[in-house]
Amino acid sequence: NRPAFYNAYSTGALLELAMSIRERGVLEPIVVRPAGDDTYEIVMGERRWRASQMADLTEIPAIVRELSDEDANTDSLLENFQREDLNPVERARAIKKLLEFMKWEKCLRTLGVADSTMRRYLDLLDLPDVILNELIGKPKDGEGEFLEGHALLLRQINGQLGRQVRLA
Repeated sequence: NRPAFYNAYSTGALLELAMSIRERGVLEPIVVRPAGDDTYEIVMGERRWRASQMADLTEIPAIVRELSDEDANTDSLLENFQREDLNPVERARAIKKLLEFMKWEKCLRTLGVADSTMRRYLDLLDLPDVILNELIGKPKDGEGEFLEGHALLLRQINGQLGRQVRLA
């Protein structure tokens, strides 16, 4: 089963991880919780599990934990939030998801971020999808990189989509 906060991972990155796993094995166990009928739900480590499948492994190390839905969601979101390759929009969406079942202050402590940092991420979600997609996307050859700061500036002119798109 997929974790509560599922993200599609690039095939290239998964292939690299699969090659590493084929060479060295899974270095860190995944974390699962019982889902009933001898099945388990992955809480942390879905990328490792997918890459292990690509590497044709039939068994990988796993830690089984009894977790509530809230704890499983929190752990899954935290692991995702801590990935280095996470873009600002994915971070913002992870924070928003955490706030669905925990208070602001607890979320700050859990993530280990400042109030202003969390607000900045959430402010991004006020932007139209077309601008968020620009922030998520990779820069095209010959073009400058569109960064979080640029997107936050565009937030000041919400309601002017055509102007936002031109500036992005």
